[in-house]
Amino acid sequence: MTRILLNGAATLVGAEVLRALLARRDVVVMLADARGIHRLERYLGVSPLPLAAGAYDVVINCSSEDWLDRVERKPSLRLVQLSTTFVGGTRRGLFTEFDLDLGQQFHNAWERSCFAMEQRLRASQASGRITIVRASHTLGRAATGDAFDLGGAYPLLSALASSSLLGGDARARIDFVPADYVAAATVALAISGTGGTFHLASGWDASIPVRNAAALAAHTHGRRRGALLLPRAIAWRNPAYFYQGPVFDTFLTERFGFKPPRVESWLETVTKVAEERAWKAPRAFEESAGNVGREVRLWQ
Repeated sequence: MTRILLNGAATLVGAEVLRALLARRDVVVMLADARGIHRLERYLGVSPLPLAAGAYDVVINCSSEDWLDRVERKPSLRLVQLSTTFVGGTRRGLFTEFDLDLGQQFHNAWERSCFAMEQRLRASQASGRITIVRASHTLGRAATGDAFDLGGAYPLLSALASSSLLGGDARARIDFVPADYVAAATVALAISGTGGTFHLASGWDASIPVRNAAALAAHTHGRRRGALLLPRAIAWRNPAYFYQGPVFDTFLTERFGFKPPRVESWLETVTKVAEERAWKAPRAFEESAGNVGREVRLWQ
């Protein structure tokens, strides 16, 4: 039995990782702390959830908390760290699972902090016992659209649903993935002991053009047409994620056996659930593109 300690369970992805772990019979799962535990129990329909007690073999860290020192001090311990594909920052073109520092700049402090974290993990003497999973824009469960916490209201998706005009490139592709896909791959990697960096992303072929995402989100929002995308030259705002930035490969992830569902097959379901919970387009998104990074942290 693999003993797994989950840190950051009370997050969108963390809750789905916990669901995936509880469904297995070959692991013993413990939570690192009790934050949000009663909400988690209601969401997952289980009680009581086990808090940390005794030794563990693997830490799955779905938060920004730094576990590197503890992993370096304990040679038998492995770490699976949730990161983001957006460590690619302002990179345009292919950004692979092997890449990290390509001289890119960053849109916000969140991207920069994730980049710095990965630098530390890669440089560590314990790097052979560390797995980094980079998730792209993460939404709710593919099958049901449900999610543990919609407090962040999916900033990009809600802006697409409710805005008439947006600065962006209609042909750019936006990379959404469902939280249950991210969780299933993360758990499988944790149990397998496989090291390295893995992109949990749609990639170019399975991602969706911004124009299509805007039309689908607007339809679910009860609007006849999607947002009109304005080019940089005349846009009064610069929402960077609506322009083509990095394109993420999924080579290692697919070799491991994981491929996400096509976005068109589940995005409407997720959008409907968000609608039912009366989301509001975040004002910070409209005020400053720099604040999008702050909002996006609520997705991970």
